[in-house]
Amino acid sequence: MSHKGSSSSIYSQIRLLIDQGEISSFQWKIIAICFCIVLLDGFDIAIVAYIAPLLKKELSLGSQHLSYLFMSGVLGLMLGSMIFGSLADKFGRKSVLLISMLLYGVSTFLCGLVDNIDALIFLRFITGLGLGGAMPVSIALCAEYSPEKHRMLLCTLGWSGFTVGIAAGGFFSNFLLEQLNWSWLFYIGGVLPLLSILVVLKELPESLEYLVRIGEHRKLSTVLKKMNLQMNDIALSTENLVWGYIEKVPSVRCLFTRDNILLTLLLWVAFFFSLMVFYLLTYWIPLLFDERYSLKEVNILTAMIPLGGTVGAFILAVFIDRKKAAFLTLAISYLASFGLLLFVPSVSGDYYSLLICLFFIGFTIAGAQNGLNLVSPTIYQAYARATGVGWAMSSGRLGSIVGSYIGALLAQNSIETFFNYLSIGGIICSMALFGIFLYRKLVVI
Repeated sequence: MSHKGSSSSIYSQIRLLIDQGEISSFQWKIIAICFCIVLLDGFDIAIVAYIAPLLKKELSLGSQHLSYLFMSGVLGLMLGSMIFGSLADKFGRKSVLLISMLLYGVSTFLCGLVDNIDALIFLRFITGLGLGGAMPVSIALCAEYSPEKHRMLLCTLGWSGFTVGIAAGGFFSNFLLEQLNWSWLFYIGGVLPLLSILVVLKELPESLEYLVRIGEHRKLSTVLKKMNLQMNDIALSTENLVWGYIEKVPSVRCLFTRDNILLTLLLWVAFFFSLMVFYLLTYWIPLLFDERYSLKEVNILTAMIPLGGTVGAFILAVFIDRKKAAFLTLAISYLASFGLLLFVPSVSGDYYSLLICLFFIGFTIAGAQNGLNLVSPTIYQAYARATGVGWAMSSGRLGSIVGSYIGALLAQNSIETFFNYLSIGGIICSMALFGIFLYRKLVVI
């Protein structure tokens, strides 16, 4: 047997033992650490949304300046995920995670020291680069250490850290801005990930796949023992751990075969418009309602989107886990968002009605986006899943950039016109996912 085949078999055995076993306290610790890292990511990416009205006044900014500020962060997020994703495969996920956290921690802290928009835009881009590396690596580790029977709920927990962080940012901003100026949000947003590096360095293990691939027999043995897995259940030896087991990543052309092309295009459309609408809401709600409500009230309004998304993520995950009709469920969720977005203008004058409406918009959009992240691999053959999901998420990140930028154009219109345009994104997502559901039901037997 070749070394490559032996290593592949070893990782398969490890994967099988994890999937068949119960979750150990060590695995729960990994999931908790990853949740906290993603929470800090969400907090950092959303800081500028909560202080946008203040920045607009204090730095005399126009909507176009704010568009560039919002866009710089998500552009960095997209590029960071591409750059650090490849580095993580080569040098290990833990090492890349530490570098990413250092990068966005320092750059976020420096944002609090600047007082001009050009420097702030540059530093937010650097922050995005770091966030783009930290978030997917954390989620990947969460998935790798989760048993298959609990993986969807545990990965939902990991992803929900992002929306929890965004929501927490709204409530924390209200508290902090009563005592200090907006710079302190950046200081705290920078110091927390820097302090967390010590926890990650000491407590978070390296990827099992990476340890197998580079032949780290001793470290792999230590990690497995912490998960209460018996070494004699796996044919481990230094000799057969020398060579990597990862086969060549398939080309993007595999997504455009006769069987996959329609599914690929529909999935890209869904990701693009889902994240476009989400970032439009997250970044531009504070500015849309700035003149109608106080900053404190506006920040709570903005926090309703990710808060609803967190609740929606878990409820939709449980429903999908039981009913299995994942794409139909998500299509219905986005269809509901279409109606809710059209309903916003009619309740915009009643603060508490608006709070409830925005909560359920978050439930149907951000909650469904979480589900889409988790079920999208299932539409592809096993060999094409990583490539398919990676490109779909890239489409979503492109949508987030477009959403961050065009907000300045849409915000020039009335609130009714703004939300009417957003509702189009909701119905397009619904139609795309319903198309995937029908294709798989009627064409794929």
